[in-house]
Amino acid sequence: MESKYIGLEIRIKFLEEVSIRDFPAYVISKMTRQVKKTYCISPKSRCDECDFKEKCYYPYFVGSSNVKNGKNDIPDVLVIDPLPTRIYKEHETKVFRAIFLKESAEKVPMFIYMLDKAGNGRKINFVVEEVTTLDGKILFEHEHLYPKNIDEL
Repeated sequence: MESKYIGLEIRIKFLEEVSIRDFPAYVISKMTRQVKKTYCISPKSRCDECDFKEKCYYPYFVGSSNVKNGKNDIPDVLVIDPLPTRIYKEHETKVFRAIFLKESAEKVPMFIYMLDKAGNGRKINFVVEEVTTLDGKILFEHEHLYPKNIDEL
């Protein structure tokens, strides 16, 4: 029986010491803001008032109900932090997982790209070193996507 989920293992490296209270919430929040910043032509406006809301990638990525409710969430992606830590040292590596619904596989490349972009923050800086499937297929490594492996998800 084919799985209904796609599991990813993600390794990031912090570029400076930082304190993060709730890592999964932080990651999702940074990514949703990054998607809006990247795709929105009027980021200071409300989505429900936008002329382009029907064709925009942002509501698709975060879920149209979340746009209406103002939630920072990605409904079909779950970020799992197996070792919750609050303080991350400079050059410390962190490994965590993200679980996607199988029908949301097309969001994986954007998730990886936005996670990488989210690490270039003013307060918190990290780099995405590697993203693999749980069975070890490399999807992203040191700024390079592997489209063939992503297509096989």
